[in-house]
Amino acid sequence: MARLTLAEQTRLAKLLVDRSCRAASARLKQSPLLKWRYGPPVADRLLLVPVELRAADPSFAGEIDFGHYGLDGALAVLEDDQSPFEIAAPTVAWARELHGFSWLRHLHAAGNAGARDSAIALVTDWCRRNPQPATGIAWEPVVVARRLMSWLANAPLILDGVEPAVYDIMADALADHLIHLSATWPDAPQGEPRLVALAAVLMGNLCVAGHDRNLAAAAQAFSAELDLQILPDGGHVSRNPAVLVTLLLDFLPLRQCFVTRDRPLPAGFDGAVRRMLRMLQYLRLGTGRIAQFNGVSAQAIDALSTVLAYDDKALDPITSAPQSKYVRLERGGVVVLVDAGPPPPLEVSGQAHAGCLSFEMSAKAQALFVNCGAPSPAALEWLPAARATSSHNTVAIGGKSSAKLLQDDRFASLLGGTPLRFPECVGSKVTPRDGGIELDAFHDGYFVRFKLLHRRRIILDAEGASIVGIDRLGPQRGQLRLPIDVPFAIHFHVDEKVDCTVGDVPHSANLKLLDGQRWRFRCEGAALSIEEGMNFSNVGGPRPSLQLVLRAATFGESDVKWTVERML
Repeated sequence: MARLTLAEQTRLAKLLVDRSCRAASARLKQSPLLKWRYGPPVADRLLLVPVELRAADPSFAGEIDFGHYGLDGALAVLEDDQSPFEIAAPTVAWARELHGFSWLRHLHAAGNAGARDSAIALVTDWCRRNPQPATGIAWEPVVVARRLMSWLANAPLILDGVEPAVYDIMADALADHLIHLSATWPDAPQGEPRLVALAAVLMGNLCVAGHDRNLAAAAQAFSAELDLQILPDGGHVSRNPAVLVTLLLDFLPLRQCFVTRDRPLPAGFDGAVRRMLRMLQYLRLGTGRIAQFNGVSAQAIDALSTVLAYDDKALDPITSAPQSKYVRLERGGVVVLVDAGPPPPLEVSGQAHAGCLSFEMSAKAQALFVNCGAPSPAALEWLPAARATSSHNTVAIGGKSSAKLLQDDRFASLLGGTPLRFPECVGSKVTPRDGGIELDAFHDGYFVRFKLLHRRRIILDAEGASIVGIDRLGPQRGQLRLPIDVPFAIHFHVDEKVDCTVGDVPHSANLKLLDGQRWRFRCEGAALSIEEGMNFSNVGGPRPSLQLVLRAATFGESDVKWTVERML
């Protein structure tokens, strides 16, 4: 891990001051003298119920009947008459999921009286244990936002036909949450959490009667945050495609709430949604799933189809992503997606990966090469390995990653993860080539340590029958002779559904896909081996996979050529 530079220390100090000022402002806004601005202290009537887009699992209701609370990949087993809100959480992610109440949708989907009774009892139990806002995980702005949106989306489950005393408890809690979040959303960390908090405030103002007075101010703040976070090409400032999926699961129902209430959408909202949807389509492989860049996990892959199906209006595809710095090469049913950008700004790089110039490839509806992805919150011990360059389809020099993790607990606390430094300079150019398409790109992530630039050329032919890659290591200019030869490896992680065997010609491997397609991988300038790898984004947790690895050593200038060819 890297120590902080003077510039990074200055940014950290600014973040700490900004966080302190936001927290102080939030405390002031919650004072009795100012809370009146956010509407009446009771939610006596709901004007509408938002749509819940997240997939539901009705079996969850039966599991909690036996005291089994499986949340965010972790399991807690309760004893008889024990409340989930009084036990020690197995993981922080489990606690956030529990207090966020997103699991109410599972009970709603069960559709029986027992599940409904459980939902009412659990919400009432939580309200009685938390009569007023406090500190801790349950009162983090993004957790409050998730709880508020879940209670609203599942209002028929927990409010319809309940006894007046129970209704009053829940109605009071709904209003308290909306007022509290209206004051504290600025205290949410930069990036996705702040947008989620603002989306919940808007949704509450639209759904709860008497809270319209804060709608205009919240909409203005939401629009400003959209401008900061959603790039002109539709990507998110964090460069994590999974964030787009998560946000759209909230944005699409929120947009419908505005339409149902016949209220004008916040400035730029509809345009941002359209751009985000187009970006997700741009980042889809032929398999239909998004490429595993910069934090994409199984949850985002599974939710993508829901997001795209909900908004079924025809969208003009984008042909480039100049702000997000992703490159799509497509010919003859073959798709190659490349990460051709630097890490995101420090403030939103807590989940970013060291995968510069890595690529993923699919042929028709089958994947050939994929990055290893991000593990679920229940397997965070694998996160450093998942973020490493060796877990991506690109070059790792000297056993090192092209980016360094910044070692500072204050940064990790503020950003919810360890930020990255390097590469500082990344460039790319896409040009037509004899009916095909060619990418030329480079990055300087290894320059400080090894004085080497990594240059990568990928050429996809017109029929999609051949992909030629050239990885070049060398100086920025002139000639270079290193004091000692430095080993390097080029990783090609094979999709777990591909049968990978040693080829019948030297320096080659054969790839057989489920649909019968056969491809041959060959290389020049390095030794090829088939080695064990890891798929971190698997739904059931990290599992072994295979990878092709090209190994060699450089004295200061090296070229390795590799080819992926369709076999007739």
